[in-house]
Amino acid sequence: MGVRKTTDVIEKLTWGLAVAMVVISVLCTYVAPTSTAEQSVLERESTTTNTATPGFPGASQSTPAAGAQKSAPAATGTKTAPVAPATPAK
Repeated sequence: MGVRKTTDVIEKLTWGLAVAMVVISVLCTYVAPTSTAEQSVLERESTTTNTATPGFPGASQSTPAAGAQKSAPAATGTKTAPVAPATPAK
């Protein structure tokens, strides 16, 4: 098998695999089960629980804004670490 024959084999193998992938993809679309529900899984989960991701339907609107700081603990006798400013000093 020479150099020319090697490239012919690789090219034919590549085309064969490409055609096989297309055929398998088309077959999978016909074999895959179809949904009978009117809602997607994400919509159904977000309406049944209140732990949805912020920004998506069903998310609670009580999340703090980005950059908001929580209050420091009111323990006496303990030292707390200093909080860095939101913008760097000039």
